[in-house]
Amino acid sequence: MYTAAEMTAGLHLSKAREYWESDRLELAMQAMHLALNLGLSPSHIYDLPRMIEAELTARREGVRVRCTEHLAVELPELLEPDMRQVLRERALHAWMDVTERLAVRWGKPVLITLFPSEDASLFVHARYGYYAERTERHKICLPLYILRGAFRFAVLHEATHAALHDAAGDEVPRWFDEGTAVWMEGLSGSDERRLRILRARGRLPTMDQVAARLGSYETSLGSDTAATAYAAAGSFIRSLVEAHGGAGVPPALWIRTLLEEMRRGERFNRAFRKATGESLQGAERRWRAELQRS
Repeated sequence: MYTAAEMTAGLHLSKAREYWESDRLELAMQAMHLALNLGLSPSHIYDLPRMIEAELTARREGVRVRCTEHLAVELPELLEPDMRQVLRERALHAWMDVTERLAVRWGKPVLITLFPSEDASLFVHARYGYYAERTERHKICLPLYILRGAFRFAVLHEATHAALHDAAGDEVPRWFDEGTAVWMEGLSGSDERRLRILRARGRLPTMDQVAARLGSYETSLGSDTAATAYAAAGSFIRSLVEAHGGAGVPPALWIRTLLEEMRRGERFNRAFRKATGESLQGAERRWRAELQRS
């Protein structure tokens, strides 16, 4: 049995989520404070209060610049104007790369938010930042330390998530979502070596195992398990691109076809076969054989 205070706190929490999802951050923060003041334990909602606070701080201390009809950036005002211009251009080029390579027809605009301080983003445990689909836009939030050389890779990665979800929503399998993002940013030589060694030892994960590991709270994002899962998913997507592109066919046309099939209501495995002409299981076997020969 819930007390009156607990029920009221739950209502405020629901409103906080609703406002956050519509990017109405001031109202989200007010509702969250009301929920917490009524005794709602922060442990019950994980990082939501910190996410709202960090995004609201970025909104208050940032400058929003529109890049195109479907892209805007929210950058800290504390950065020099020249640096903000550089970041705007890098974000635009990375977003255009995703748009062109995946043949995206954006249904909602993308907003890229850079947190104004490293303290504000201590809660971020993702590979780069995080992507979240909001009611009116796709939102990408990045920590300030991403400026140390990885900004373009981060935008490529997270904008790919936005593109896939723009087309097919949350029905995209985790391995496909992360694998396509890793393929877009590019695999490293160390990724390749890791996979060849695991294949030789008979420990190369399947895509189902990759999805389970990436979706598990027990997988630390700085661990070898996570690194292997990201690398395997990215390598598999690259194998598919190489197998189903070329000879005048855009490399990622099959991805566009797959997403369009899913938008029509087709299940992933059937959409995959329609887009590639092969079963998912057969494609995995071919990929594993390719790694063994390399």
